[in-house]
Amino acid sequence: MKRQAFTLAETLITLGIIGVVAAITIPMLQTKLQEIQTVSRLKETYSILSQAIKLAGEDYGYPEEWGLTGRNAESTQIIAPKIIPYIKVAVDCGLGSVNNDKCFPDSTLRLNGTSSSSSTFDSKKYYISLLNGTSVAIESAAIVNDIYMYFLVDTNGTAKPNTWGKDIFEFSYRPILGLVPSGHPDFNNTYKETCANISGTGYGCAYYVLNFGTMDYLKKK
Repeated sequence: MKRQAFTLAETLITLGIIGVVAAITIPMLQTKLQEIQTVSRLKETYSILSQAIKLAGEDYGYPEEWGLTGRNAESTQIIAPKIIPYIKVAVDCGLGSVNNDKCFPDSTLRLNGTSSSSSTFDSKKYYISLLNGTSVAIESAAIVNDIYMYFLVDTNGTAKPNTWGKDIFEFSYRPILGLVPSGHPDFNNTYKETCANISGTGYGCAYYVLNFGTMDYLKKK
């Protein structure tokens, strides 16, 4: 009896097909996995910060009672010592940009790929890295429109892409409302204006991710 076997040509063709399929599907799977991780970390970090503000409020009164004077280093130095003890911190980089390579990227991009005008590093921000791999920049606000604090979040630390709407997101603290994700439809830079598709700035994507649990705007042109 003759045994049937694949010829060398047939084997090579099969391996080639497998290679093409792998080349197509592996990047798609990696992108999907990264999206799931980003959504999970952003939700977790939002919960961590909300809880820290709540606990600090129980001990010290809420931020509107802390004597903050505006968007300056002095006010940020009031905020950080009150909130950080309630957060599991991996690295405390402190105020300013001395240890920026450990906690936060030194520059960011908008979702549409242009350079962001928002300053990542300055003397008014306090930088920490969390145990879940997320980095946070804490900053006092100008106390306009009832905003007292800003939290700039990078869901994968200093690693790329360092882009708004991909791994960079923002929250603000408002009395009564608590921690509000940027892009909230009741305030400026709504997600519909800034995060409808990849042509936007990405400034309001935090609300989109927390509210819808996806990053589908990355697939829209």
